[in-house]
Amino acid sequence: MSKTIEQLIESLDTIPFLFVGSGLSRRYYNLPDWIGLLKVMVDKLNKDSFAFRSYEDRASFESNPYGINPKIASLIEEDFNKEWFQNPAIRNLDETYLEKVEKGCSPFKAEMSYYLKQKSVLCSNLKDEVTLLNNIAKKSIAGIITTNYDLFFETYLSEYKVYIGQQALLFSQLQGIAEVYKIHGSLNDPQSIVINEKDYKEFKEKREYLAAKLLTIFMEYPIIFMGYYISDSNIRDILSSIVKCMSNEQVKLLKEKFIFIEYDSEIEGYEIGESSFAFEDDKMITMTKITLSDYSLIYNAIGKKKMKIPVRLLRVLKDELYLFTLSNEPTKNIKVATIDDDRVANDELVISIGTTETVNLNGLKGISTDQWYRNIVMQDLKYDTKDLLAYAPTLAKQVSGILPINSLYEDKFKDIEGIDKLFVNDFEDIISKTIERERRRHPQVDIQSILKEITDIDKQMLNIAYLKKEQINLNDLENYLKSKFEQDSEILKSSKQSTRTNLRRLIRIYDYLKGENKKASN
Repeated sequence: MSKTIEQLIESLDTIPFLFVGSGLSRRYYNLPDWIGLLKVMVDKLNKDSFAFRSYEDRASFESNPYGINPKIASLIEEDFNKEWFQNPAIRNLDETYLEKVEKGCSPFKAEMSYYLKQKSVLCSNLKDEVTLLNNIAKKSIAGIITTNYDLFFETYLSEYKVYIGQQALLFSQLQGIAEVYKIHGSLNDPQSIVINEKDYKEFKEKREYLAAKLLTIFMEYPIIFMGYYISDSNIRDILSSIVKCMSNEQVKLLKEKFIFIEYDSEIEGYEIGESSFAFEDDKMITMTKITLSDYSLIYNAIGKKKMKIPVRLLRVLKDELYLFTLSNEPTKNIKVATIDDDRVANDELVISIGTTETVNLNGLKGISTDQWYRNIVMQDLKYDTKDLLAYAPTLAKQVSGILPINSLYEDKFKDIEGIDKLFVNDFEDIISKTIERERRRHPQVDIQSILKEITDIDKQMLNIAYLKKEQINLNDLENYLKSKFEQDSEILKSSKQSTRTNLRRLIRIYDYLKGENKKASN
């Protein structure tokens, strides 16, 4: 092909949907593949080096209508659950996941979900690539279909609405924009995960309905497949069901709409070619294949094709208009004036999108203190720094006048009314008298040693707070805080009160040190 990757994306009719597989989980979180994950679960059950091989052997002598891996998973799950209920020593779950087991969740799926959640820490060398994905998602990605369980998209595409499992997709009114469809389940709902033989049987039984639901998206949007092998059964099964709903002419049209991203660590730059999938009834899908090792190449190309307004706003608008059409009643976000006057021509009708109030700081009134604290670490509020600081004194009134702003502050913002009252001038002002008194009883020397010796999250945070300013390495603290938000993007809402209090204190410490470091570098 003579087209460049940019020209290829530009030639698409509209912005694409991404169809994402486990390759992205392995790339960004270094998580294991399917077999690797099953081996982890077997190791929790039996340390014998041949334990997993024994399950493979047993599965090979049994009927495998849904493939060998689901059969292996079923055999492991049966043994694992029996041992889990009898032997408390193999239990590793926190209170949230234990509660899910109490409500009927499989211990195997709960332990697997907890393990993956704990291991879901972004590879530091790929942070820029993920930031790029986050940025282009605002106007250049219509939505995500994924077979992955992890919470990558909940964390880094947090403005997208997430639907978990087939049931959610089949019985929800999808808007087809700024949405994530997790068709194989999610770590947040372990029982929804599709991994064993029974799960695949149920998935296959409903696959035709799912295909019909997704068909509109496949016809309306270009689809970019990422994180899969070209032979992946997940892709073939879904495409097979889609193709059954289409005529030969419609199938041929998919050639211009489907792009397959193949990862090759050895390649420099990229190569563009073709790949084909053959199905029953002599139907065949031919799609463009791009081979690369650096995903930022495809992200940059996608980012050049933009919608005029953010996709999250389009989803809200479609959702509200849908509700209004059904009920004929104005919604909280849509107010309808009289427009049935015959004197109003069709080309005179105007839809205005905005807030119900005219404010200079658009949208900032909706920011919560939890979002503010998270932003100090993750920097995911896309507002101008001056606007954020101008709003800070107002937001601080909700939390007794305390809000971290040092890392955002610069001398040019000193005239913002009330900002001086939020600025922390002394490190010890962050530390309570109780923390100060307890320091001598906790002679830790740095963050790394604390994390090696202590596993409880609250005790970790308290001991870090006991450190003196000169004992805290800013990078270590930043990595620690980011890991907590990457493991649970809603930790400031979902965790217990003591954890939330300790985490906010550490964020204030981090904010102070980062602000001090910023001032010194200037």
